[in-house]
Amino acid sequence: MYVEIQEAVCFLCSFLYDKIPRRRVDMFAERLANLLYSGYADDRQAVDEGSRRVDVKVRGHTDRLILLAADMVQLDKEELLAFLPSSSPNSLT
Repeated sequence: MYVEIQEAVCFLCSFLYDKIPRRRVDMFAERLANLLYSGYADDRQAVDEGSRRVDVKVRGHTDRLILLAADMVQLDKEELLAFLPSSSPNSLT
């Protein structure tokens, strides 16, 4: 599970580097990875690996852990979400 979380966080942060200061992105990545891991560390009831997901701007919804990690490192949510990919070009979040 560690590798999957690491890859997901690195993928999201690849959209943020060169747009937000590197140190802030690194702090966000660390917080998000810890939140994701702590949420699933004790989850022994998972049906399969595909049963876990994090929504990034899908139909107007962003996963609460992304927003919580941004709050923890004082990143502006609007700025952060502006740089993350959307599910459609018309998505507004």
